[in-house]
Amino acid sequence: MVSDFSTDSESYDQLLITFKETHDEANQLTVISNKLNNANKVLELKVKSLEEEVHKAKTDLVSLELTCLHTSIKTCENCKKLEKQVKYLLKILSNFIKGRKNLKTLLGS
Repeated sequence: MVSDFSTDSESYDQLLITFKETHDEANQLTVISNKLNNANKVLELKVKSLEEEVHKAKTDLVSLELTCLHTSIKTCENCKKLEKQVKYLLKILSNFIKGRKNLKTLLGS
């Protein structure tokens, strides 16, 4: 009967050690998850900001195109600059959207 007690005690000790290791690992994963969630929030804010910039640039571009059309100017330097800016902002926005998708995929796994 004494040997059963020592075996039970050893099993309990092993379970306790395993539990502590698992608990510590879970805490580390929680910290990592929180960091990734914070990074995701920052990226979402950047994406929103870039979407607003793109919308404003598109609005400005349409406005300038109308101005150019009304003044019968075929090539408007401001239009070209804004077109380049819109393309640039769309590229950045696309990169952020891809980053957000990748981050969500990482968080999902």
